Amino acid sequence: MNRLQVRKNFLILCVVALSLFPFSQSWGAGTLKGNIRLTLDLTSAESKDTFSGFEKIFALATVSGLSPGSHEAVINWIDPVGNVNQNTVVPFTVQAQTSYTFYAWIQLLENGPLKSTLSGKEFDDEYIGKWELHLFVDGTLLEKKQFTIY
Repeated sequence: MNRLQVRKNFLILCVVALSLFPFSQSWGAGTLKGNIRLTLDLTSAESKDTFSGFEKIFALATVSGLSPGSHEAVINWIDPVGNVNQNTVVPFTVQAQTSYTFYAWIQLLENGPLKSTLSGKEFDDEYIGKWELHLFVDGTLLEKKQFTIY
């Protein structure tokens, strides 16, 4: 192989190696991940995806792969109509640990006596059906979780 061919091969190898570098960051333990578990009781290991409108629903969120420093987590509760019904913002700082766990909750407001008598419904229609939970950390969507309120 002549010198020109060796240089060309070396250059190609460098370009390939450098193009793979950004992807190699996500292969390691530093990958930012989120996990949401929906439950009625924060101390229970039971996870649910269907709830009564009368229940208080907890979202237990765990974020891993965090670098030390300040972060901000956001949980958006998206109602069946597609609106953000509730928004929970949690600023936090991690030191040596690489994960952080927190919770948010939602409980529907029942219709008042007059409205429920006139409509025959305990809750407004837009609150009954499929909901979605969105977990963001530092502006990046990490997890979507669907659940149903009946």
